Amino acid sequence: VAVEIRRDALQVDPALARLARKLDVDPIDWILFGGEDYELLFTTRKPLELERGWNANRKLSPLTLIGRIAAGRGVKLLDSHSRGIAVKNKSWRHF
Repeated sequence: VAVEIRRDALQVDPALARLARKLDVDPIDWILFGGEDYELLFTTRKPLELERGWNANRKLSPLTLIGRIAAGRGVKLLDSHSRGIAVKNKSWRHF
């Protein structure tokens, strides 16, 4: 399968955005490859229903739909028109 992530759905903290502007860096690079994971990522068969139901309960942390599982292979970053964005893999190789 392929993973399709919508770039415009990734939430950038305002402080991170300010620092990235000062350093002339794309904050999405830090979000994708920074290594400081702070949110839970999961898949479900019915994302829209789950997102609406979960977010209706204000006692829980909100869910954000950032992409989908699709036919194909690999991870794809998409722009707001669902076109692929070229991204150099900067992930850590353990071995």
